[in-house]
Amino acid sequence: MTVALWSHLICVLAYAGLSVALLLSARQTVARWGLAAMAAAVSIWALWIVFDLRLELPSPVENWLELARTGALLGFSIFLVSRSLPNRQLIVIFQGGLAFLVLAWAAANVWDPRFQGMAVRDQVALSAAVFGLICLENLIRNAEPERRWSVKSGVIGLGLVFAYDLVFHLVSALHGYRDFELWAARGIVDALAVPLLVLSAIRNPDWVVNLHVSRQVVFHSATAFFAGVVILAGAIGGYYVRRTGDSFASFIQIVMTTVLALGFVVFISSGAARSRLRNFISQNFFSYRYDYRHEWLRFIATIGMGGGLANIRVRAIKAISDIIDSPAGAIWVLDDVTGKLVPGGMWNLGPTLPALSYAGSGLDALIARGDPVPVAEALAKLTDLPPEDRAALAPFWVFVPLSHRSVASLVALMPMRAPRELEWEDYDLLKTVGEQVASYLAEDAAVRQLVEARQLEDFNRRFAFVVHDLKNMASQLQLLVRNADRHGDNPAFQKDLIATVRNAVEKMTKMLEQLSAKRLSEGKRDAAIELASILREVSTRWPAGVVSVSGLEVGCRIRGDHEKLAAALGHLIQNGIEATDGRGPVMLRLSQRGDAGVVEVEDRGKGMDEAFVRDELFKPFRSTKSAGYGIGAFQAREHVREVGGTLSVVSRPGQGTVFTLTFPTVRA
Repeated sequence: MTVALWSHLICVLAYAGLSVALLLSARQTVARWGLAAMAAAVSIWALWIVFDLRLELPSPVENWLELARTGALLGFSIFLVSRSLPNRQLIVIFQGGLAFLVLAWAAANVWDPRFQGMAVRDQVALSAAVFGLICLENLIRNAEPERRWSVKSGVIGLGLVFAYDLVFHLVSALHGYRDFELWAARGIVDALAVPLLVLSAIRNPDWVVNLHVSRQVVFHSATAFFAGVVILAGAIGGYYVRRTGDSFASFIQIVMTTVLALGFVVFISSGAARSRLRNFISQNFFSYRYDYRHEWLRFIATIGMGGGLANIRVRAIKAISDIIDSPAGAIWVLDDVTGKLVPGGMWNLGPTLPALSYAGSGLDALIARGDPVPVAEALAKLTDLPPEDRAALAPFWVFVPLSHRSVASLVALMPMRAPRELEWEDYDLLKTVGEQVASYLAEDAAVRQLVEARQLEDFNRRFAFVVHDLKNMASQLQLLVRNADRHGDNPAFQKDLIATVRNAVEKMTKMLEQLSAKRLSEGKRDAAIELASILREVSTRWPAGVVSVSGLEVGCRIRGDHEKLAAALGHLIQNGIEATDGRGPVMLRLSQRGDAGVVEVEDRGKGMDEAFVRDELFKPFRSTKSAGYGIGAFQAREHVREVGGTLSVVSRPGQGTVFTLTFPTVRA
């Protein structure tokens, strides 16, 4: 008794002090008056319990005072929600729920205790606690983030009171009697909420949070309401099972509670049940069926990230299906080659779908209009559609055409989980989303075409390089053939001939690999190589006296692709030889300047003017030679740039040309 007395006495002092402080404050608002009235009701209830413990006053009065206390707590919570809630329908529901609970509690107080009036009162009180938590959940979840902090502490305080009431009355309803320890601590638990209420009253005297109710919040509130109903049903069933006095009462009570909990979990995890609940909420609580902000954000997230769906066409199906809660769908895309609508992807569908007729079948006109239409209505109008196409489309529910300048597609969706008739709002949203999806598919098709064009361009570029290399080898072999009549009996010439032919065969084999897109490994491309060895190797591809080399003693090492660098030097040397009408000489000079290795390729040929060097030399298919391809200098510069080097040129008409290749060196 002493614990209960002091617990409720603390509650009296806390709430009475809060009420007096609010009534005597300089700034008076409706919210403060409501909070003061609530605090006064709680303090009077706790004061009566204190007197009852000392004087043993009539207990029925405590029941009515507890009704006033809980009603005041609920009333203040609903007041906070209703003054910030723009939706009047929800306000009426909250107020109606409060009125029903007060009447039910009053009836339980009047009811003769011999008919288990105490049990009924506990069940009503349990419902009131659940209802209070639902009100607070709406308040805190819908509050604007920048103002939520001002009422958060007060909501936590009221939530503490309702949560403790829930536990207290649940235990009482299950066991048929009140747990004295829970009852004794009730006063001090309620008093713990006072500092939190004071903090919110200081931060936000008007208790206005500008609520914005979304469909998701109403959905969660409805789910919480059903959870409360399950708890209440379990309490009622458990109490009356225990009242029978059967030896299996506890066993039956546990089984029944488990079955109820399992049923609730199955309900909330059912897609059809959730869909029906969303439809009910949209039809009865909101002017518009869709929360367009939420739908658009979800659509963008599905199209952009996909949730593991790599194919954009499949992501498009899912993005459209989510809007009307369809569990599956498919997409057909127009094939320019066959002229048919071929399957472009499926989502949650098993069997393979056939291609559909397009031109002259009616589907072309349907897609061109771009208006979503039920499948049954569309098939009734598509009289020219072949029977096999009609059979393939019959299981679907709605068509969403995707029409764009370069895209003609058709999305077909299966019936939604909770069947209903589509309305104008559904069709408008589906059409808008369909237009957006069509633009995404058009961009995807354009990207695919660009990739294919780049692949073809890369192949053409490699082919042009190969043709140019073949021309260079043909020039080398032509020079050998030209000198064969004069030097054919010379063993040295025969040795050069065999070496040149062998080198030409090896190069042609490598060029064929390059043409088939076979790349050298990264390890080989990044290998450290000696510039001197490249110059020595390249110079031997032409007869003696045509190419001269100096500076081979310089130990410059660079990192790059040996074959490409040799090809670059070979192009420049061949250009020099052709500029001197095959006579040469072309001089190769190797030197080191600081941290750079420098190779100079100089000839005394015809030279080039400044305008050609600036505007034409390094552009493909530009050449001063009548039989040239204009590829050599361009290819050489690209190879040099790949290893981080630079290629510059100095040329004067009639004086010759000097190409300078500069490479960053690496340490040995």
